[in-house]
Amino acid sequence: MLKHEIDKRMRSFGRPYLVAKMFYRKVRNMTVTKTPLVPDYIYAARVLDEDVPWFERQFFKNVDNYDPEVADTKERFNYARRIGYGYFARLKEELENNSAPYREVKDKIAELGNKGTHWQYIPSLLNEKSVVYGFGIGTDISFEVELGKKHGCRVSVFDPTPQATEYALQVARDEELIDFYPFGLFSRDTMLRFYKPTEAGLGSLSATNLHYSDVYIEAPVYRLLTVMRQLKDDHINFLKMDIEGAQYDAIDDLLFSGIKVDQIGVEFDQPSPPWRSERCIGKLYLAGFHLVFIDGLNALFVHERHLKSVGN
Repeated sequence: MLKHEIDKRMRSFGRPYLVAKMFYRKVRNMTVTKTPLVPDYIYAARVLDEDVPWFERQFFKNVDNYDPEVADTKERFNYARRIGYGYFARLKEELENNSAPYREVKDKIAELGNKGTHWQYIPSLLNEKSVVYGFGIGTDISFEVELGKKHGCRVSVFDPTPQATEYALQVARDEELIDFYPFGLFSRDTMLRFYKPTEAGLGSLSATNLHYSDVYIEAPVYRLLTVMRQLKDDHINFLKMDIEGAQYDAIDDLLFSGIKVDQIGVEFDQPSPPWRSERCIGKLYLAGFHLVFIDGLNALFVHERHLKSVGN
């Protein structure tokens, strides 16, 4: 893409996306001195003031993943999670107040699935011939099951972890529109370590070791392009990624491969540096994907070729 085209897109990027700039707001009850250039979401989320300099250094180092010292204390780890949740809460506010794509499609967005595992999507972009992939299912694929029944389309679900495999195989036997595959998604075809959470309730197994554990299993993962070739698909109408931190690598590979996707639902699992999420959102935007909805850590992107038709 030519530089002037990129500049034009960035100027129209809008406040919902330029988070590092728009969050230089006054943080109330500050007991520490704010360092210039550091976004306010770092200070607003603080648990202990003495941890603030550590996160400031992480910001200036521009790390993709927090250094392992983030797990040195429970307070610092919770601080990191609060930063991520706070970032997306503010991004949601800005999206709903200032985004033209959000206003165009908000009434066309539907929600399926059990409470806590639900996802949003735009139904008008799906039909009985649609190609739907759901990566990362855990032990609840109510969204995928309901979506398949609503539109009469087959839904391929993927998860390499033992608990998910046992659960999904049973569901697939009962639900004729569900096809299960016991492997995960990543930026290369390989065997990958999946680390277990250090505490119950912290989340699922993570290929990027979100919870800084030393207990892991190994399981197969594939590039999205490899999966599509195996399943003989040349496009995807809805792609869901709930892959515990591996979404950044998978999205980079998706964009590099030039795969045609209409809608992407992705969870930005925590703890993860918000500036990495911001870069990912920016890459998707430059590839034509508009952020149109946020629910907690879940984000829905729609490719610009469909925005006009959905809005009408």
